[in-house]
Amino acid sequence: MRLTDTTPQEVVLALRSTGASDEDVLYAAKTEFSQPFRSQRVVGACLGLLGLLISLTGIGALLGVPMMVSGVLMWRKGGRNLTVVETTFADYRAR
Repeated sequence: MRLTDTTPQEVVLALRSTGASDEDVLYAAKTEFSQPFRSQRVVGACLGLLGLLISLTGIGALLGVPMMVSGVLMWRKGGRNLTVVETTFADYRAR
């Protein structure tokens, strides 16, 4: 799983690396490039829910609250990265 932010330049590079202008090929490249960010959202949501469940116990709050916060941050980062991928893909196709 990728934990860094993506940039529009990375998305354009991934699309250009296909060497094709066919819509299906570009869509497949976009889907493949965005898969780690979809996984990041799922893992972030699971981590947040697990942190919430652990926090329900008094002693578990020491571990659960930071887990919940990191899960929410990971989920939001994945969403931001997916937004970058989608908007860059739309701009690339418009050219």
